[in-house]
Amino acid sequence: MKVQIHQMLHGYNLGHNFIQGSIILPSSKDMDCIATISDWTEYINPDDEGDYITAYPLIESGFYIVAKTWYADEMKRPGCVWTHSLLIPINVLSQISDFRIFINLFRRPDSNIFDPYSSTLCIDTDSIEGRILFNGKFHIPSLPIIYKGLIEQQEPLIYRIENTSRFYQYFSLLLMNYIPYGFLKQLSFSTGSASVRMLNEKPISLQFTTLNNDFVKSITEEPTTLQPRFSVWQYVSTNIEREEMSLSKLIHTFAEDISDDCKKFKAFITILWLMDRKYSKDEEKNEKFHNIIEILATYYPDKKDGILLKKRMLQQTVTSIFCSEVQFFYELSTNEYYNAFRFDDFGFWIRYVQMAKMKDRHSYLQLLESLSNAPRLNDIGENLLSQSNVYLTPDDLHYIIEDKWELFQSLACVCPLLLNNIIWDTLSDSKFQDLLNILERKEIAAQFEHWKDLLISILKRKISIGNELANTIFKKEDNSVNYILDFKNSSESNNISQSFILLLREMNTSILDWMDSVSELTVSVAYLIIDVIPANSSAVKEKGSKRWRCFEILGYKKMPLRYFAYLYLLSFNWLNDTYALQYMKIAFYPIYKAAKDSQLDYNLWHQVSTYAASLPIWQDWDHCKKLRKTVVRRLKNAGCNKEILINYTPEQDINAQLIKLWEK
Repeated sequence: MKVQIHQMLHGYNLGHNFIQGSIILPSSKDMDCIATISDWTEYINPDDEGDYITAYPLIESGFYIVAKTWYADEMKRPGCVWTHSLLIPINVLSQISDFRIFINLFRRPDSNIFDPYSSTLCIDTDSIEGRILFNGKFHIPSLPIIYKGLIEQQEPLIYRIENTSRFYQYFSLLLMNYIPYGFLKQLSFSTGSASVRMLNEKPISLQFTTLNNDFVKSITEEPTTLQPRFSVWQYVSTNIEREEMSLSKLIHTFAEDISDDCKKFKAFITILWLMDRKYSKDEEKNEKFHNIIEILATYYPDKKDGILLKKRMLQQTVTSIFCSEVQFFYELSTNEYYNAFRFDDFGFWIRYVQMAKMKDRHSYLQLLESLSNAPRLNDIGENLLSQSNVYLTPDDLHYIIEDKWELFQSLACVCPLLLNNIIWDTLSDSKFQDLLNILERKEIAAQFEHWKDLLISILKRKISIGNELANTIFKKEDNSVNYILDFKNSSESNNISQSFILLLREMNTSILDWMDSVSELTVSVAYLIIDVIPANSSAVKEKGSKRWRCFEILGYKKMPLRYFAYLYLLSFNWLNDTYALQYMKIAFYPIYKAAKDSQLDYNLWHQVSTYAASLPIWQDWDHCKKLRKTVVRRLKNAGCNKEILINYTPEQDINAQLIKLWEK
């Protein structure tokens, strides 16, 4: 990328002054600052040219200055210098690949020709200085301390000049490559002075001086500060010494994410260190990937923090260094820091869909199983499981149900729609019961659709279910009563869950409607009706007597006494009804005979006596007479002829007593 930068020349002109430039800054304060900084620092190195570089920011004017100063020994007046200043827009700093290229841009004035300094310079920000200073051999013991000091900016760094001027110029510009521009625009450098240099009343950040004083250190001395096992400063320093520009590029690439936050920068370097290491075991790689996620989320907690860094670190080409795609999805689905990431930035969902649709189903099924066994899932993890109905094929489901039953149960809890794909009759009793337990949860039942199939399968298996699930089935399947009664009526051996019976007590009208559709009843259904429908209920009266013909037919079989007591009570719902009178006739004899033989227990008599005729107090004990009197009175009231009593029961003696009572 090509950018324009300005330049200025300062030197002796009736004093040290501005001589020529491609720009005059609107800030007189900054113009004065450049003039002051460009003046001689009294630095002389007899072993070489004695030139030096000064780099510093002009925040008010928006420029970063990199200037070179030469001693002007051709001038008659002692202490004169030439200073060529390059003015780099601060917003361009992050685009400069290698600050060492500025060494070749400096021009010492020649023969008082100053016109070249009046025009801007065009530089290629992608240019890299080809020469290297250390050649991979030179070691600067103090470099980690220098670098740490520049980033943390706690105190000025002042070091003794012990090498050539060129060395310190080259070293300072090299160092600038490894400093994020958020920090760099606050830092200043000086490679030559005879005393401590100041900028805006503060010492220049890093300066090299010929001053002999206790606080002036040597860059070749081993620092007394002990380094921890891993130090971000040591890691960067090693790269600087090797002049590894790849690290410099990364720092510039992610400079906006780093800003001027020391903690964020240390986190960034730590991530690079983790990526740079060699790992022999997959467990180590997975652990380091977890560490990277944790670092990114801890030091860039907001989704808007470190957007580019997160995007690059979590793209597939990087994550594949540490883990498989299965492990990648697992990590982000179980990590507590997931809210720190914008998942679309690194193609999370696109990658997930690609895996879920792969012909080879192993990876996707492995991911589902891993997530289902996880001690905890975040919202992303639950989302992945909840989408399983979209991507699981019929073959997948068959395999999971047959060989991975625990996995299917987990999936069904998170993705209830999977239950709609179940063929209930194919399940073993134990698996069937497992799914019934799952369906008892309201939020799961809300997404289930095939209640009829489930109900029929429950009936066929003749198993008991909980009241809650039974109630849900009745709410979800409108024809539940019909299915249950049809099943019960299909065989005498068909038993139904007690929870269904409890609900049938509340469904009298539906049961009565069902009775209209059948011509025959099994004994077991008759018992069920007796248990759940009160004989004298309003629903029974309203629906009429005819529907009870199928119930009445059972009276010609050997039925228990409670059946006849129920039929007897039914008949009194419709006093003059032909069917009702027939029901009474059928029920009368078994009840009468039981009373006569003292086999009519208290509870049954208590029910039957509801409609019994009254007798004098001294005859109140005679249940048989009460029954006879009740029947005769009702038949008379119904307008029947006396002849109806001739064969009213199988016993002529009883018939005769009925006729005698009629004639009184």
